Amino acid sequence: MNPVDTDGPGPSVWMRVLVGILTLITAGIGLVSWFFFRTYILRLFLVLDVDPWSWRWWDSLGIVLLTMIWLIFVYLSAYFYQKALEKGRFWRLFGAVTMTQCLLPALAELSLRIVTLGT
Repeated sequence: MNPVDTDGPGPSVWMRVLVGILTLITAGIGLVSWFFFRTYILRLFLVLDVDPWSWRWWDSLGIVLLTMIWLIFVYLSAYFYQKALEKGRFWRLFGAVTMTQCLLPALAELSLRIVTLGT
């Protein structure tokens, strides 16, 4: 059975399963980024001389916000992957999302290094 062939209108079942698997990969990369950004926020506190007594509150707020952003991102990426699959643009979208997920932590690290150059 050819995974590109369909028995009716729309993508085949195998392509939809592939979209689900690649959505899980996107979620996994996002989870790794989540841990990176949490560490980034704590390191930023050191650079910006935030009162250490307030770190716990800011850390808790950061965890809640990062988790909400991650969850929304996973749901939106799954939705847009399905739409892109129907239009035949899935691989382009998956590549762009994955590249963005890899570049954001690198840009955050670069910004932190630039900020710390002055101190």
